Amino acid sequence: MASLRSLWSALTTRGSAFVASGVCLLLAGFLLGQRDLARIGLLLLLLTAGALWFGRTRGLALDVSRTAAPPTAQIGEPVVITVRVTNPAGSSSPVLLAEEQLSYLLGDRPRFVLPALDPGGRCEVQYVVRSPIRGAHQLGPLGTRVRDLFGLSLKLADVGEGTELLVVPTPVPLHASPPGSTGLGEETGSAATLALHGDNEQGIREYRQGDDLRRIHWPASARTGDLMVRQEDRPIRRQALVLLDTRESAHTGMGVSSSIEWAVVMAASVSAHLQARGYSVQALTPAGGGEVTVSEDLPGTLVALAKARPTPPESLEELLHAARGLSRRGGLVIFIGGALREGSARSVASLRQPGSAGLAFLAAAPGSANGNGGLEVLRVSGVRARTYDRTLPHADAWATVLDATVGASS
Repeated sequence: MASLRSLWSALTTRGSAFVASGVCLLLAGFLLGQRDLARIGLLLLLLTAGALWFGRTRGLALDVSRTAAPPTAQIGEPVVITVRVTNPAGSSSPVLLAEEQLSYLLGDRPRFVLPALDPGGRCEVQYVVRSPIRGAHQLGPLGTRVRDLFGLSLKLADVGEGTELLVVPTPVPLHASPPGSTGLGEETGSAATLALHGDNEQGIREYRQGDDLRRIHWPASARTGDLMVRQEDRPIRRQALVLLDTRESAHTGMGVSSSIEWAVVMAASVSAHLQARGYSVQALTPAGGGEVTVSEDLPGTLVALAKARPTPPESLEELLHAARGLSRRGGLVIFIGGALREGSARSVASLRQPGSAGLAFLAAAPGSANGNGGLEVLRVSGVRARTYDRTLPHADAWATVLDATVGASS
């Protein structure tokens, strides 16, 4: 019965009419003794059967590939998608009606006609999409409709596999400079240096066999009576750790207006702002399944943020566990996320090493005594913290948190 229903559903209105007419004529021919009527009815049924066979055996042996320009887009940016269809079969393909299957966020599904392709032939079609929200959006597979020559049958089939279009969050320009600190992440008046061969005075050491003679420091050699060479130094880059908390239970709102989307854009903005000022930034983002993604460059950070999804409550502990080993070097620590309980706030505050600075942005949950309690714990622990809602401009939030006070409130 299931196979009969699937065959009947593959018929067009014309095909269904042919079947009904064929059955009626065939029965009438036998009952009335009119062989010509029976022959016409049999012909109609044979034509319909042939159309179904044609639809089942043609039009599906196609390879489909896609390219996006640009391959990684920002929110609202137009992306040109090129669909390449190749016929690898040994026979020509029929003319096909095709529809690209897209996420509803990317707009209407494009429809086009694929011409008949000779063996090894190829054709290309293009369409433009824009996404109002970041994320990994599905493109494809390509839906095709195969009609027979008489329009009696229509077969719907997905051809090829789908691909992803990655839309990354757009960083917002931040203008105020981050706070200085006295740890390894300190920004001093002159660039700090670390000797590769030891902590020798003024970057000068004794000559060693194999040293380049061009590095001999003649004034020091004349003063000491021994050959001295210039010490190779390298600058210490300022360190920053950016943590994004994506716990679904700690955020409010839905979609583009949710506090988690605000936090994602803030994490992207802070990472871009610090890297532009010479910081070595490590951004930590929960990846789900107990995994945490650590990104050390801005493109990698934006990709990780584009794929960020709401996570269960235990993801906060996983995030902090991954950050503890990275925070031991000191430097600036920035937490961006949902409302915190007092115990979780203490864990976040413990990431800030003595002499280093800490910033925190906490979502303002409705009636959140828990969120306000975590805010106070952070401030008492020396972290500059503030709450935010999803209507607060990111640049304003950055500027005001830099001016936030620390220590016990009066």
